[in-house]
Amino acid sequence: MIEETLVVKRRVGLRDLDSYFHMNNARYLWYLDASRAIFFITSGLNLELYKFNKNGYIVAASSTIRYRRSLQLFEKYRIVSRIAYFDEKNVYMEHKFISEKDEFISSIAYLKLAFVKVKPIDVFKSYLKVSEDELQLECPKALKSWMEFQEHSSQSLKKSIE
Repeated sequence: MIEETLVVKRRVGLRDLDSYFHMNNARYLWYLDASRAIFFITSGLNLELYKFNKNGYIVAASSTIRYRRSLQLFEKYRIVSRIAYFDEKNVYMEHKFISEKDEFISSIAYLKLAFVKVKPIDVFKSYLKVSEDELQLECPKALKSWMEFQEHSSQSLKKSIE
């Protein structure tokens, strides 16, 4: 089981605002990307990846985000990031933006990270010092639906090229 969780505390600032004076949708994605990088650096997973292949790297392949309630100017919030699932090639991270004033999940995002030139299972087995059987994660239902959507979308795009 992968228990690593990253919590980043923030406050909505002037540079985060859109013309409606709440946090701009693009800023959520910027902070999501920054949280991902911090997660892999502080956990040491990035170094573990390089143990297997010095040319290996991680690239953001896809993301989805659901905005539930906007964050307002000067509102305190935290981003809670964790690995939700992984398969043969990809790692799926979950990021929650949680308001500090009432613990409401303002936004939830999933990020698909493609591991290039290295397999996620190898990295996690080494990092956690466990067997492959001990690493089996159950895919959250919402994430599974998004993964199925992506597969259908990929097939549709491939057909449009032919």
